[in-house]
Amino acid sequence: MKTSSFLFAFVLCHSALHAEALHAKDTDGCKPLLPGLVVTEYPRHDLQANDKDRFLVPLDQLGKPVGEAFMTKSLSPWKWNAERNAVARGFLKIEADGDYAFTTSSFYDRNLLRIDGKEVCPLGDGDNTVAKIPLKAGLVKIESAGFVGGRGESGITVRWKPPGQTELSPIQPKLLVSPDDGTVKPKVEHKVVKKKPAPAIKAPAKPAAPKAMLSPTRWQVQVLSAIYGTGGKDADVTKRVKELVEVKRAFFAVNPPTLGSDPNPYWNKSLHIVYMKDGVRREQWRNENEHVLPESFYGPQDTAELDQWLPASRWRSKHGELQFHASHLLTGPGVEGAPLWEALGANKLRITWSAASKVEFVFDHTWSSFHEVGKGANVFHVMQ
Repeated sequence: MKTSSFLFAFVLCHSALHAEALHAKDTDGCKPLLPGLVVTEYPRHDLQANDKDRFLVPLDQLGKPVGEAFMTKSLSPWKWNAERNAVARGFLKIEADGDYAFTTSSFYDRNLLRIDGKEVCPLGDGDNTVAKIPLKAGLVKIESAGFVGGRGESGITVRWKPPGQTELSPIQPKLLVSPDDGTVKPKVEHKVVKKKPAPAIKAPAKPAAPKAMLSPTRWQVQVLSAIYGTGGKDADVTKRVKELVEVKRAFFAVNPPTLGSDPNPYWNKSLHIVYMKDGVRREQWRNENEHVLPESFYGPQDTAELDQWLPASRWRSKHGELQFHASHLLTGPGVEGAPLWEALGANKLRITWSAASKVEFVFDHTWSSFHEVGKGANVFHVMQ
């Protein structure tokens, strides 16, 4: 049966979910409904291989799924493997005609939401952005997508405001359903498989570190000016950039729709940003259609800032945990001796485990993980 025929039969058969029995009028019949949405994961895409600021991949270009699909009964939040792209798909029950508002939030808003085939909340639109869409009573298709670099272990939260409701709230799990095609088990959830501890860090021999994480240093950023243009035709977009950087701390693209101005149409332009960070004047030049991350302002930008940023932060790997101290000492459950750390640049550090063992690590572009140089599997993730 063609997809369009299946969807027609599916909606026809399940438009009244509380009926005692519904029968398909199509020869293929209707498939029973499972509570929740089906989460399908996909490998890192070629578009995400070399461009550190590129996260979005069109959903029809994600490629072949990897791993087993699993169910999520809630969108508050739903989670996936952080090293993959993922989409939660199914249907949302709309109980009455009207205008419905939606908003999504995740790690730096690296997600998108489609309702009834329409992109309602695009990637990087801001955690506080609320979009409205008119919907008819019945079942509408819903797709929530997260991407590599979006911290899938933290998840995506989708909220809505149906007609007559005054505040945004989580979508009730009973309103999320998926057709049962026999390939997904409702109780299967994504789990991270823990391996045996490696010899470098043994099983805990000391009292566990405190559960509460001491936040690493965060600097205040103040945008002084932002000029967008080329060929002597410029626009002052300071107000818009201040909003994106200081208020929303959002991922954004350098283009006329985002910046709200096009001083020289049909020409590639550049964005010059001047800002203050921790009392130091800094500048950034960005080209047309380049993507700008909040981390490029708030993350460490030289060796001195990394040296200030790391103390009091805690990190976890499959081997154990580490906590960085201002004295450059490293501690953690099961850590033996007195290993020391040293900042080597804005995104690089060296750990001296012993006189005979010195290992260099590099951070990802969001400073949310660091891995051993030449050994990507030896990776530590920040604890929150």
